[in-house]
Parts: sequence; structure tokens; C-alpha cells
Amino acid sequence: MPSAVFFTRGSKLEFSLMLVGWGAETMEASSPLKALLATFNAAKGLGAANRGRYSNPKMDAVLDQAMATVDDARREKLLQQATVIGVGDLGILPLYHQHNLWATRQRHHLRRASRRTNVAHEFRPAITATA
Repeated sequence: MPSAVFFTRGSKLEFSLMLVGWGAETMEASSPLKALLATFNAAKGLGAANRGRYSNPKMDAVLDQAMATVDDARREKLLQQATVIGVGDLGILPLYHQHNLWATRQRHHLRRASRRTNVAHEFRPAITATA
């Protein structure tokens, strides 16, 4: 079915299971955890894509603590802990992890962000040293 229909119906909780993909441009787990596994709370903007309405107060507490932590190493450990809780509860079933490969000619340079698209302004001529 077209994505507009699929996601509209999914948001109305019409499916018992959905197969979808998720990418995190920040390259850390807070985005998918907040959207996919946090207990649904429209007022706080949590669980917006939690169409199975998974809910675990312990996972929510660890995620809240991670979101309030500015120390990168501590935040990463907390996000890992929240992920272990959510995946351990089968709140989501990670089936596939996509890896993208990029290559350019030597005379080109591609500045890659974590997203999965190419845009022209990210390509630059390579800077070469001259004698």
C-alpha cells in the first residue's frame, strides 16, 4: 500500500505488527528510542512512532536520565542500557541493519553525513598538494 496510507493506518493502530526502517542522523540512539520505544505521550513528543504502544517505566526512566546527561560517555552508556531494555522486552525487533558504502574518484571529495542520501553540495574537488 502507498506509504501515506500505510503510516496513516499505522498511526491509528490498525496493525498488530509493522515492518519499517529508521535512521538516526545523530548517530546515537536517542532519536529512535524517543520515537519508537518511549511510552506514548503526545504532550511531551515521546513515542510518536511507537505504534505498538510498547511501554516500560524503567526504559523511560533510563532514557530520561540519558536525555538530561551532557557527559557523552555517560549518555552513551545510558542509551545503551535503554536499548537493551527495549530490545530485551521485544518492544522492537531489529531485523536488518543497513550499511551504506560511498566511493569517489581521487579528484573528488564527498563530505558524508549520517543520512542515506546524496546531495550535490556535498561533493567538492579534492585538494591536492602541489610541489
